Amino acid sequence: MKKVNFNFSKSLSRRTFLKGTGAAMALPMLEAMTPAFAAPAAATQTPRRFVSVSLALGLHAPNLDPVESGRNYTPSLYLSHIKDLLGDLTIVTGSSHPQVSGGHKASGSILTGAPYSRNAVFKNTISIDQYLAKHLGHHTRFPSLVLSISGNNSPSYTET
Repeated sequence: MKKVNFNFSKSLSRRTFLKGTGAAMALPMLEAMTPAFAAPAAATQTPRRFVSVSLALGLHAPNLDPVESGRNYTPSLYLSHIKDLLGDLTIVTGSSHPQVSGGHKASGSILTGAPYSRNAVFKNTISIDQYLAKHLGHHTRFPSLVLSISGNNSPSYTET
């Protein structure tokens, strides 16, 4: 049987204290940490979020875009799979970047509309997701979260 060593000394090293405090600060507020009979917190509005999905090979637009516009549209084939969420989403369709060409590599301009060029002078601008993160992101833990499974061809660009 392994012997357990308890340290009953009253001193706590500064380093141990700082490590424990840092770990505690990184944790989210847990429901168990609030008093059981405390008044409920005032209802807060759910932060707005922006989601953009880019698929290098694209989607078949008639299966994605709803035919009708407005709040009470009939979900398309693809959107019918998330019909329970549609009341909380705004679907933007019909956007076009006629100055953007270059095939699959031009997907880097999907959120900026910057004209794509294959030469070295191509300079993108701030993308809509980063613009929104700058103005709305302070309401969430991470102002912006860009994920990719296809390497480093990100459509998300900051001002720098």
